Amino acid sequence: MKNKNKYWLLIYPYVFIFNKGNIVLFYNSRFGSFTYCYSSEITDKLSNPDNLYSIPIYLKYLQDEKSYSLINNLIHQKCGELIPYDKDGTKPLSIFPKLIIDDYGPDDSSNRNYKRFSELKELILFINGHCRKNCKNCNISFKQHLWCHKQLGEIPFEKIRKFLSFLTLSGVLKISITGADIFSYPELEQLTFYLKQFPILKIFLIHSSLIIDNEDKLKWFVDNKINCDILFEPKCRKELIYQVVKIIGKFHITSRFIMSVTSFEEYEYANQLSSAYNLETKIVPIYNGKNRMFFEDNVFLNKDDIHNIKVSMREIFSHQFVNTNSFGRLILSTDEKIYVNINNISIGNINDDIHQLVNSQLKKGSGWRNVRNNSVCADCIYQWLCPSTSDYNIVLNQFNLCSVKLGTSNDKELIMEANHKF
Repeated sequence: MKNKNKYWLLIYPYVFIFNKGNIVLFYNSRFGSFTYCYSSEITDKLSNPDNLYSIPIYLKYLQDEKSYSLINNLIHQKCGELIPYDKDGTKPLSIFPKLIIDDYGPDDSSNRNYKRFSELKELILFINGHCRKNCKNCNISFKQHLWCHKQLGEIPFEKIRKFLSFLTLSGVLKISITGADIFSYPELEQLTFYLKQFPILKIFLIHSSLIIDNEDKLKWFVDNKINCDILFEPKCRKELIYQVVKIIGKFHITSRFIMSVTSFEEYEYANQLSSAYNLETKIVPIYNGKNRMFFEDNVFLNKDDIHNIKVSMREIFSHQFVNTNSFGRLILSTDEKIYVNINNISIGNINDDIHQLVNSQLKKGSGWRNVRNNSVCADCIYQWLCPSTSDYNIVLNQFNLCSVKLGTSNDKELIMEANHKF
């Protein structure tokens, strides 16, 4: 027999409860909905993992205006349901969405070591640093995106071959090759032929200004099944686009056009070119020290952006455990040092044991594990809904690239939203 004066409030396992100050957010990862409220006895009990997302609701709660409004909103947003008590008082159970962390503790078993090494998914190689071009943004673009740039050094092919000897035993799915003028690399043909044996995605990043003068060398990419990302400076000449499109089309090279922009005007120009030539294009903003307003208006997140991004359960767990922008990636530079992020110090060099380098990155505090637990983001109710920190955070020297107020009890907008829900 059902008891109409007593219910169970059951929260579904894809709903996350975030608490900051006295504000609580119920985020429904299946439908991307947000439900705000003040902290209360109900939210405190639901936030306790021991209650397994199921708590008793008595008549007094349903007669209280704020409690009734919260329960009604949760049901309306498909975050949970009310289940009447049965005669046996059996408690319905849900699953509290808590990440069970494999923290990669000490374990020398071969299976364990293979699992760790398989986390390495991407390699980036800067093979040389020589270039006669003088691109305006040469010294800043590569710090924000994967981009060619001048630097000292050149890695001999034999060293690269020896370094990549682990590839067949790893989980690497993608390798990107760049440098400065890679066509000036004396062993480029040998390198492209060597890479052909690996059944992974192989991408060469080439500055657009170098394509025209090195058309004859593009056949190496075709013969060895290599893709190309063609890099363009802001407001590049239409004639250059036309010539590059013609040459790439002649060789039938699978390619993508990467266009950098520093203003909204340049963004619109890049969009027009992409449409005019029907290109597969990626437009990347570049911070030049003078265009902060452009970044604040077009790159920084605001609360509407966050509300419009549907973040999955998997993504939230990933944000809590790893940096999704750098996890699984290593960079070999022309100085023969290995980096997780080119803006930070190196973690090793070309002669180090790659297995040990991967192991070191799987530990807390590493570049791969750099999550939003800094002094700014840790106080924000959207901490785990925002994307992981990126190169932009380092270049702009700012933990949070957003215009969102922190989401604590001092956030007047959130408090108003919470009040509106009651």
